[in-house]
Amino acid sequence: MKQVNFITSLSPQKQYAIRRWFWATCCLCMIAIVVNVYFIVPQLFVYRALRKEVNVLRAVTKDYVSVVKNKDALKTEHDTMRVRTKKVDSYNASPKNPHQYIAAIIKASGNGVTVESIRFNKQHCELTLLCPTSEHATVFIKRLSVSELFTGVKLVSLQYEEKTKQFRCVVKSVLHKV
Repeated sequence: MKQVNFITSLSPQKQYAIRRWFWATCCLCMIAIVVNVYFIVPQLFVYRALRKEVNVLRAVTKDYVSVVKNKDALKTEHDTMRVRTKKVDSYNASPKNPHQYIAAIIKASGNGVTVESIRFNKQHCELTLLCPTSEHATVFIKRLSVSELFTGVKLVSLQYEEKTKQFRCVVKSVLHKV
């Protein structure tokens, strides 16, 4: 083994060369550290920000199953409501639906006239009314004949009832499809 003598000093050229290598190594290490910091630190900030976002998203979607069940329940409820409204609309739009005719009769009845019975037979309609006076019956017939839904409105019978002290009148007409 070679013996090293630490007591003897180095020549000034070797000391200068060692000093140069030391500072060059220190500068290169500092440059390497700065370059690594320049490329790594922004990535660390992005990583931390993404990690926070992931934690927030996990907290939001923690009850995802219940939200999906609620959504599915609302979707099935919406579908059943759509089916029901479609059925109601088809009944309203069907040609056999007497709703619009009954609404026109109620609108024409006015004050004092009571509709006792309504009978529809294919294209014919027979109404039985209770009126306080005969003028109420004529006003009712005029209002009903103005309507587009009824044609050939006629007063068939007008009888006075002592018991109720009102006129019972029977009106016939032909239904007109709109």
